[in-house]
Amino acid sequence: MINYIIIKIINTNKQNKFKLLSDNNYLTIIINIYNLNNYKLFSLIQKISNIISICDNIKTIYIIFDKTIQTEITHNKILTKLNDVLYKYEIDFFNYIKIINTEDISIQLMHELFLYKDITLKPNKSPKLYVNYILSRIPETYQYKLFNINKITDTHLTFPLIKAVGAGSINDSYFIHIFPQNKLLESNTQNKFTIYLIGKSVTFDSGGYNIKSEMSNIHEMKIDMIGSGILISVLNLIKLTNIDIHILLPVVENIIGSRATIPGNIVNSMSGKTVEIINTDAEGRLCIVDALDYIQLELTPDYNNCLILDIATLTGNVENITTYVSSIGINNTRGNKYLKHLIKIGENIGEYIDTIKLRKEYLDLLTDTHVADIKNVNTSFSCDCIIAGAFMNYFINHKIPWVHLDIASVSFKNDEVLSYGVHLIYQFIKTLI
Repeated sequence: MINYIIIKIINTNKQNKFKLLSDNNYLTIIINIYNLNNYKLFSLIQKISNIISICDNIKTIYIIFDKTIQTEITHNKILTKLNDVLYKYEIDFFNYIKIINTEDISIQLMHELFLYKDITLKPNKSPKLYVNYILSRIPETYQYKLFNINKITDTHLTFPLIKAVGAGSINDSYFIHIFPQNKLLESNTQNKFTIYLIGKSVTFDSGGYNIKSEMSNIHEMKIDMIGSGILISVLNLIKLTNIDIHILLPVVENIIGSRATIPGNIVNSMSGKTVEIINTDAEGRLCIVDALDYIQLELTPDYNNCLILDIATLTGNVENITTYVSSIGINNTRGNKYLKHLIKIGENIGEYIDTIKLRKEYLDLLTDTHVADIKNVNTSFSCDCIIAGAFMNYFINHKIPWVHLDIASVSFKNDEVLSYGVHLIYQFIKTLI
């Protein structure tokens, strides 16, 4: 038997512009998919998008699946790609997946993609409002620590780089650590693999004093918390596992103000290394470094039984390298096998990752400052995604496996949030279980 999905569209009550297949004055589209590959998938997406763009009153779309397409990964791959087309047309279809013989995870995945895109596009996201959203979405099997960085009195947990990023905002900056229930920070669970997931959580990024050069698109910068949004949805898909999942989220607003960090300022990191902030628009890497320091100073990771993975819309430069086709992955030596595995998963589900090798010469471009240990950018070179990777790697103990994903090229395009990342990270963690 051939499986099918009914995708129901909210009735717009608009007149039919083109009568192709009509049923009570509502258009019905039937599309067959056989021997699916990426080319046909992209063609299908374009076909659906074209039809919807000219027909305002589509009531139902029938997507027909060949009976050979049965695996969870392939099924979810199709649904994820369809979500990218159908979300903007207010098509609520995840509830209707129940009518076919499919895993509950497909329904949950579609539900999470809708929630993820909703919060990403939501305007007026102050750090406090976004923190409240995150806390409301933490599964019952997890607990959290919340730090208000503007009110911290602890002498060693000051999160100085996040504080520098948020210095110009009237809103407080925060750091959230989400971890499994009944797990004490002082003691790692014996013989269990631990994955530390860091998600960039900048609720608005003006660039600070290095204000965005493309002022016409600055309204899009409400989406600069995509990394954290992905991880919250992944956590709700994975829930409790036999590995320890820790999520670290630096929530901050990067805008200009009377107290904003000035280019050239020097900040002492929690690890004791000094940072010259050459460019205030290179803020994501600063926030991630505070999370890296927190993991290494507070959580005492087991070097042989853990992974640090950060995911961020970090650099616009990555768009020029991959032309919106793939993300860029960077790793240290011990993280190499994990990035290779992520790349393999990405190939299978159509969420591609290309990689750039970190070389010592890249770090040399950042340590040539005369006033600090390292600077956050080198303005003489345009390939900033490599520079950002080298900067973050400088703060990581080389014994800890680390992978960085820069997804700025594949998570947002033409005012639309794409589904990239949720299915990828979910499948990756599943293979670690």
